[in-house]
Amino acid sequence: MAVVVAFPEKAFTRVSSRDKVGSTLVAARPLPKGTSVTAYGSEEIVPEPTMHTLAIRAGAHGVPRDGAEFVSHSCSPNTDLVAVALKDGKLETTTDAAVVHAVVLVANRDIAEGEEISFDYELNEWDMATPFTCQCGNSNCRGYISGFKNATAANQEELLKKATPLILSTVAAAPAAAPAAAAAATA
Repeated sequence: MAVVVAFPEKAFTRVSSRDKVGSTLVAARPLPKGTSVTAYGSEEIVPEPTMHTLAIRAGAHGVPRDGAEFVSHSCSPNTDLVAVALKDGKLETTTDAAVVHAVVLVANRDIAEGEEISFDYELNEWDMATPFTCQCGNSNCRGYISGFKNATAANQEELLKKATPLILSTVAAAPAAAPAAAAAATA
C-alpha cells in the first residue's frame, strides 16, 4: 500500500563545515523518526549523472533539493531512501522504478540537532563514477564505496533490504551482474 509522503521543510536542515570533508548537511533542530529530511528530484531531473545527483530511475537523475548535495554517506545511516511517485497531485511511495518522481530521505531514527544527515550511497548507485574510501567509522563500515554491483555478496544481500526500486529492478534485469543479490531477491 502506498503511503503519502510530504516534501521536507528547508528549516529542518542547514549546511555546516566538517574537517577533511568540507560541507555537510546537519539537522537544524531535533528530527523525530519518520521525518522527511531532504530530497532529490521532483523539481529538476537531468538525464546524465553528476557528482551530486541521485539516480531516481533509468536515465533520470534527481537534482538535490535544499542542501541534499551535502548529505554524507554512512554504512549505518540515519535516513532511508524512499522512492515516491506523483499520483493525483500527491507524492506516494512506490516500488515501481519506472514512475519514480523523487527520492526522499526519511529519518530512520530520531536525529539530534547538529547531527550529520546521512544515507548509504550503495542503496541507490549501481556503479559509482566517483568511488571513495568510507570514513563513517561505524563498526559495520564496508571500507570502500563503489556502488551496489561492486559490493560483496553478503553486503549486497543486506543492501537489498533497503535498496531503491532502481537497484531492485537492475538486479532483476541483470542477475549475472550481481548473482548473490539476484538469488536473495528471488528467495
